[in-house]
Amino acid sequence: MGKQATGKRFFHSITQLLVCAGAIAVLLSGCRRTYGRQACRMESETVIATTRSVPSAVTIDAMDDQTFVAAWSADQATWIVDLSATGAVASAPWKIQRHRQVIGDLATSEPAPKTFWPANARTSFDAEDLSAVTLDGHRLLLLILERPGKSNRGGAYAVALDGPLRRVVSMLRIGPAGEYANRITARKIGNEVVVAWHEGALDASRILIVRLDVAPLKVLARGSIKGEGAVSHPSLAARDQTLLVGWTETSHMGTGLKSLVKVGPLSRDLRTTSITTAYSGRFLDTAPVLTPVDDRFGLVFRDDADGDDTPEFYVALVEKSGSVSMSAQRISQADGWKGPGVVYREPHFISAAIRSFQRNLLIGLNRFDRSGVKLGGEFQVYADKTDFVRVDLAVNERGVLLVYAEDRHGEGRILSGSVVCTDTP
Repeated sequence: MGKQATGKRFFHSITQLLVCAGAIAVLLSGCRRTYGRQACRMESETVIATTRSVPSAVTIDAMDDQTFVAAWSADQATWIVDLSATGAVASAPWKIQRHRQVIGDLATSEPAPKTFWPANARTSFDAEDLSAVTLDGHRLLLLILERPGKSNRGGAYAVALDGPLRRVVSMLRIGPAGEYANRITARKIGNEVVVAWHEGALDASRILIVRLDVAPLKVLARGSIKGEGAVSHPSLAARDQTLLVGWTETSHMGTGLKSLVKVGPLSRDLRTTSITTAYSGRFLDTAPVLTPVDDRFGLVFRDDADGDDTPEFYVALVEKSGSVSMSAQRISQADGWKGPGVVYREPHFISAAIRSFQRNLLIGLNRFDRSGVKLGGEFQVYADKTDFVRVDLAVNERGVLLVYAEDRHGEGRILSGSVVCTDTP
């Protein structure tokens, strides 16, 4: 673990690739490539871990401009590691273990009676999704969404970690999760953390929300979002005391299914005070992501608006009320299994998405301003004989730090990559 990456890597910035089709076209005009260069380069790449199976989730968050925390799940376990600003491993990866004491249950924040896990129960978490929130004093709250399995009941879990070794201080099961649970998201607001996740039960479709006190770790309030259709893929963003929630609602409209991207402010008692339909599209897995942009919020989501059966992602701007103030602008292709990640650092957005290119899955990194105008081409990270399947990003003074997962013919690797853009203010 923590080795420099090996294997043939390719990095370039491209806006359009014209591929010749047939010998006649080659003879007449030749193959041409038209590049739109970005002033970005991959400064370093590090192998954090190798896995026996394909990783299911990755996440990264910044403690400060010099320290980052990355987490991932693979081989029916969840791990966490500290990274430097260049993506180097700063401490040995730490496996998140289940406590032998029963974790607090859905109905109460009081400790449950002491008992022991069955002998065949896994000692760690097989996470479907992860989210990390940094707290004061270099503490961390890791949110884990686990689908039920043969030896675990699944659920949404909050794990509080402290210190440079990421010692587990406390652990709480904050609610249930079903066979189709797909995303967990969390944001710090004031001295508390709000968490939302897709429950994904067979007999119900709702998003569950809790407000947590992190010291000690306990549930302060609960809420939920239901819709006329199936709801999923929650996203939270906070600015000052404003907390905005977005999600997908799939409904029958006219002759077929439509996927609605909905947004609304969330009150302290976890109710949506007003709801806006920010977008209506045909792609069912829109995977919306919210991020603060000055006094507004950026909204990134997927759709197949042009009907070519390849999802792309779009950016829009919404007000604190949830109303749309800039209509959706297309950014890039995003046909990976999960949607893009996005952050905003003045004066532009930075996004990372898994997308296909010539039968491979690669990472596409884009920068674009608040009106959706891209800065140069798409910076791409791709390799021969492997696919990238998960990616997340964070920013620091140097540039962008990526954490991403490879599918290496049924096995996997977790890597970090530091991307530096020389024209960044």
